[in-house]
Amino acid sequence: LGYSLGESGSLFSSRAWRDRDVMFQRTLESPLFRSELGGACTVAKAAWGADAEWTVALVMRPKSDVLAALAGTAALLIVNAPRECVVGGNRPDVRKTLEKLGGEAIFLEGVPSVHLPMMAPVREAYRALHVLPATPPKGVRFYSAAWAKPYEVTTDSAADSVTDDAMHGFDFTQVVTQAWNDGVRVFIEAGPQGSCTRMIGRILEGKPHLAVSACQRGQDGYLSLLQAVAKVADAGVPVSLDALYADVRLPTPVATKTIVVPVGGMKSPRVEAPVSTSAHAYSHVTRAEAQTSPRATASHPSSADSRATRAAVPTSPHAAASQFAGADAPTSPRATASQ
Repeated sequence: LGYSLGESGSLFSSRAWRDRDVMFQRTLESPLFRSELGGACTVAKAAWGADAEWTVALVMRPKSDVLAALAGTAALLIVNAPRECVVGGNRPDVRKTLEKLGGEAIFLEGVPSVHLPMMAPVREAYRALHVLPATPPKGVRFYSAAWAKPYEVTTDSAADSVTDDAMHGFDFTQVVTQAWNDGVRVFIEAGPQGSCTRMIGRILEGKPHLAVSACQRGQDGYLSLLQAVAKVADAGVPVSLDALYADVRLPTPVATKTIVVPVGGMKSPRVEAPVSTSAHAYSHVTRAEAQTSPRATASHPSSADSRATRAAVPTSPHAAASQFAGADAPTSPRATASQ
């Protein structure tokens, strides 16, 4: 599931598209992003006049209000969330639209003039740029932003989806809602900086889901990735760290043995627990864990003062994974329902 140019990025990152060098070379040679849709924006000037100035702004208003306020060339490009939209057009018309809406707006720089029918004169060139052999991986469902539904990725369908996105814009709320209706509950944003995670949280507010970003602004990328993995694992999703630690030599497992100790007297049921023969084997388990986790504790009476001596044994990978996530890590799928 991709947002704007992120749809192309998702096709490359999933290896549905593999010819990155071909795309890069095409982009360098094509005037599309250098001057026609970006830079001087000659397509917009041809449509609106030589003095036209392509402008994009983010407004915190619902879709219905934005549509009612559009002036002149201004167009609704993207619906980000229930009360968040992106508008674009010639600068005077965008300003008139914002005046009608009232409130503040955030002007966005460096955005190409896409997501509206104005780019029709270069539609075929834009589509040709995105015609690449498609080899979608098995078991992966791809969503089209423009069509707000899953689709079968082929060479032609992928190019059509990306082109329709550029021609007509998209409603991100519809895409995310459709994915949720299809059973998707965990959303992992590859990056950058968590914008989609924030929007998904607003779109699915009050519905059970988990949205995490693997790229946090101002945070080390490796730490951000580990925190995302920890949150996903804590939600009950199986994860593999092989790609991260394939070249890391793990220490030889500490030899363990099982001891049987009576609990509450000889007539009470006995508890069996693995106990390390090494004094530091489970030194990462905190004192609080040892005192509060009955499943991770084996106890026996002391002959001196009848106080119990306890040995903590980890019973779940989630405890270790949560150490990466810190205080923000959810403790169960229920706890993350509206996160």
